[in-house]
Amino acid sequence: MSNGWRAGLASFVPDANGMGATLDLHGYKVETAVNVATDKLREAWANGCMELRIIHGWGGGRAPVPRPGEPARTQTIGQALRELWERGAWSAWVNDILMDVGSMRLQLK
Repeated sequence: MSNGWRAGLASFVPDANGMGATLDLHGYKVETAVNVATDKLREAWANGCMELRIIHGWGGGRAPVPRPGEPARTQTIGQALRELWERGAWSAWVNDILMDVGSMRLQLK
């Protein structure tokens, strides 16, 4: 893995020991943050990381989420990422997820 780099506004920084990495999604819109998080999750897994910490903030950026037959609601980056986990979209790379205020830690396979 590299010493860290920035993709758009996100900062992706591997830990000193190379076993984990941190991804900061501050400043992204929800849809873009979800795509960046998934891409970086795959990259961290492919490079042998055991953990990926995703900093998403605790509620600033929201996106409308349409539901059939219901009025549109909004969703934060954290909610969108948690929904991906719950739907099993990350099951190929993630064993478990630990939620915290403004961030989450993904335990990788």
